Amino acid sequence: MKKGFIVILLLMSCNNVNHNNTNVSREIYSVEETDSVKKLNIDEKTNMYSNSVHYFEDFDHKEYLTLENIEYDPLYGVIHFYDINTCKLIKTVKVNYEGTDVVTGFSGHGVINSNEIMVSSDEINCFYKLDADGKILHRYPFDDKYLGMEYLSLNNTPLICKKGKFYINLAIPLSRWNDSESGDNFSFSDCPLALSVDTATGIFEPVKLHYPELFPKNGNLSHNEEFSNLYDGEKFIYSFATSNNILVSNDLDNAKEYYAGSKFISKIENDGINKDLPIDQAEKYFLTEARYGNIIYDKYRKVYYRFCHFKDEKVVNNNNKLPKEYFLCQGDFSIIVLDSALHLAGETKFLRGKYVPKIVFVDKEGLWLCENNYERNDIQEDIMQFKCLKLKSMQ
Repeated sequence: MKKGFIVILLLMSCNNVNHNNTNVSREIYSVEETDSVKKLNIDEKTNMYSNSVHYFEDFDHKEYLTLENIEYDPLYGVIHFYDINTCKLIKTVKVNYEGTDVVTGFSGHGVINSNEIMVSSDEINCFYKLDADGKILHRYPFDDKYLGMEYLSLNNTPLICKKGKFYINLAIPLSRWNDSESGDNFSFSDCPLALSVDTATGIFEPVKLHYPELFPKNGNLSHNEEFSNLYDGEKFIYSFATSNNILVSNDLDNAKEYYAGSKFISKIENDGINKDLPIDQAEKYFLTEARYGNIIYDKYRKVYYRFCHFKDEKVVNNNNKLPKEYFLCQGDFSIIVLDSALHLAGETKFLRGKYVPKIVFVDKEGLWLCENNYERNDIQEDIMQFKCLKLKSMQ
């Protein structure tokens, strides 16, 4: 189930849905830059453009940031643990590709605590629980009829644990290609959004909540199926790349839709790409169209941040090939603020070239955005730098 770029393009595409039609933005908050900066020292083998960077707070209430590098060494990948307050590297967990405790297709991770780390695979239907030494504590293989998604920050799909269960996000299954050149042999209502896994029994169960209808089945390829999701301690929230609405559920059985659209974008098209279009043009089209990105919960200020990426005309009109870092950096974007009741409460726009809006975390001080944008000329290759943004009341 190797999911390379082609599948990134083709994948990542409700029950009893009620609607909250509050679509008027109240300008209560803005998100403003501060002078506060965090600098993490990284070695020459660590890729600063990681697809999986996660914040967690351990039992001792210490805050940590984990940075993943799957290509650190031919024999193993790594997960670096940094103390957020001191910015010092505390430990490194090796994820073995050979020898004992081998993880196949390591891609993505989530932290339960400093001695229990969940690792996902992009090659086989299996998730692994590791200890701090990289030893496999448990394997969780699941049925090949499902297509599991990794624990990434690229599209914020973090590890979610609740009452003895953890959840695996699901893509639309590969059976969609049976007797269909365009991959439309499926029904959205038959595609659950996640599997729940009972950690005591190892039993997997698909949740009842399924994909909404994200695009027309028009014979095209590469419709955008991406989503970002979170669990705030009470509610599961899904933010789809091409929908102004977010999906909110208490139980993953039923859901409500809340309007959470950008004031800068009226509608996002999702008509897909003609299958005869050359791959480089298809890649550029897919990556530069307007879309919603990550949704992040700020438990300290009881708000949600939804990222919106604008159509990147500068790149569309440039014949150069996109660098691999573009997928993380992209162009102009905004941060939409939703209050605790999920009402629109403000939106702040940011220009391209300064931040990496796909690498972001929240701590007690504020919202932190990575500053290692590839368009800058002041990047230090041995430093991963974050700038603190703070919520400001406009009333």
